[in-house]
Amino acid sequence: MVRHFFLIIILLTGTGCATGGSVQVDRGEEVLAKSEKVVPSFDRIPYDPIDPGKPAEFAFDEEATILEAEGQRCFAKGFVLPELKGAISVSISSFKAGTHRDPSIMYPEVRLLDKDYKVTRTLPHKEFVFRWLGYEEEGLNAVLFLNNRDQRETFLLITNRRMDEASLISSQDDSQGMVPVAVAFPGGFFMWFVPTGKSTPPMKMKASPTGKMRVEIKEYRPQKVK
Repeated sequence: MVRHFFLIIILLTGTGCATGGSVQVDRGEEVLAKSEKVVPSFDRIPYDPIDPGKPAEFAFDEEATILEAEGQRCFAKGFVLPELKGAISVSISSFKAGTHRDPSIMYPEVRLLDKDYKVTRTLPHKEFVFRWLGYEEEGLNAVLFLNNRDQRETFLLITNRRMDEASLISSQDDSQGMVPVAVAFPGGFFMWFVPTGKSTPPMKMKASPTGKMRVEIKEYRPQKVK
């Protein structure tokens, strides 16, 4: 008797459709142009308290405050820095959006302000590094340190930054997965999982006005060298 073995490959397909980065950029610009939640200066921006060790997650979207200055609009989010005796670290993350072939991200502009809402310093753009941010998400991240608030820095202000084409950061996706294969035999079948993977070429991440962000403050305690 000739026995025939059949190899059945089960393909899993998704029904969702991610929004491309180009669409997200266009939508963000439209929100900026039409929103009525506009303030004219730094002192009119709402500043939320933030507790050390408790990450604050937020988004620049239809509900966000918009700062308009010198004829330009940008999204804005403010925080009141905690009053601690020692040094603190401030981690600022902006999450990648869009698709593999059309990625986008919100490039942050970060300022520190004194009690009179005057800028004491601006975080250099080069401090932001593209990296994994946990939970299968990636994006831009920078960490700054404040030492006893020497300059009496009171507020943290984050806005979206416009970018020229040459300054855009590239990202590359390396994905791995498993494809289930059903191998039939007389009287039944067994499952076999075939590893798969692919990499996309580096793609420039478009500068989107909108995006999801996270800010986390920690008390900084350097380890003593023994």
